[in-house]
Amino acid sequence: MSTDVAPWLMFITRCVSVKKRHFMEVGGFQERFIKYGLEDWELGYRLHKHGLSYRSMNRIIGYHQEHPSAIRNDDPELNNLRIFYDIHGAGDPELALLSICHPWNDPHLYKTLLRKIKRWKSRSNEHSKLGGIIEKALYQSTKFFIGSRAQE
Repeated sequence: MSTDVAPWLMFITRCVSVKKRHFMEVGGFQERFIKYGLEDWELGYRLHKHGLSYRSMNRIIGYHQEHPSAIRNDDPELNNLRIFYDIHGAGDPELALLSICHPWNDPHLYKTLLRKIKRWKSRSNEHSKLGGIIEKALYQSTKFFIGSRAQE
């Protein structure tokens, strides 16, 4: 998986390693997550913001036994996404995009959209304005999850 945008998506705890001191420096897992999902990506996001880089090792194979839904405590209401936004806000386009494009369903689409937003913003013509408009629209889309919290 490419690390040019949202490298923290590589932080999937079934097959990842990180030095204990980095894990402890960012406070470990956020215990507010009690439903299934996003707890590993949230930790990965904090590690990314802490300055850690990510590297994929293609020669390593990991196997994961998926738990049945009854045991997993699935989160169809996306309460964990609300927790994610409560912790980090929606000021980062990588997080704002989570509200309308779920990387757990299609990580390729999610990363492709982030790359397009990044390209639009980096241009010095009308496209840069389009990138800004898209970012504002993304922030607005998070209102459902953030509720009355002020936008970042």
